[in-house]
Amino acid sequence: MNQLLLKDAPAPGSTVTVTGARAEHIRNVLRSKPGDTLKAGVFNGLSGHGVIRSVEKGSVLLDSFIFDLPPPPPLPIVLAVALPRPQSLKKVLHFAASAGVPELILFQSARVEKSYWNSSVLHPEELESELTEGMEQGCTTRMPVIRFYRTFREFIRAANERDGEFHKIVAHPVPEQPFTTKPAADKVLLTIGPEGGFLPSEIAAFESNGFQKFSCGKHILRVEFACAFLCGMLI
Repeated sequence: MNQLLLKDAPAPGSTVTVTGARAEHIRNVLRSKPGDTLKAGVFNGLSGHGVIRSVEKGSVLLDSFIFDLPPPPPLPIVLAVALPRPQSLKKVLHFAASAGVPELILFQSARVEKSYWNSSVLHPEELESELTEGMEQGCTTRMPVIRFYRTFREFIRAANERDGEFHKIVAHPVPEQPFTTKPAADKVLLTIGPEGGFLPSEIAAFESNGFQKFSCGKHILRVEFACAFLCGMLI
């Protein structure tokens, strides 16, 4: 945790008590002491810091908050990922939140197990918890917008409805078509498939709907690594 996120800005002169795992992180990992400052931010607001007044097991008290810094600018990337297995999904959520991805789309493709949609990670409170952890890691206050499409066709239709908003590209591990130049559009829709890849019929559907196919080489990456690697190529 590199920044403590608060739901609302504290009133002037008020105190905030942090409990649970975050308090233990401040005490045992950051090793903060009374009088130290701690980076803090308000959801969808400004960042700044607070002053630690007491540190006890399971409880940290802060006051004297100042919020005067805007969050880092979001990435110009909308990230669309075929729904991965739950443990990989957690890592994708953490990456998206910490890296400043403004919008994350999760959709169904042929090689996605339909049981993944029943994962507890997709419960609203679990999603918020995972995203918050990523935001605290990345020192941002902006939570990504999450959109869900339970069918491949629904995702394609939704992407087409936003034509002109972004340059559409689909990652596909074929060495003969590397992606070597950044798109001219201000924003990119980056689409990443499951570890087994998209079916040839799905790739054909992407191309017929205006997606540019590209590859980062012969190696097949785990979904969470592909997200980070490919986003890095585009910024």
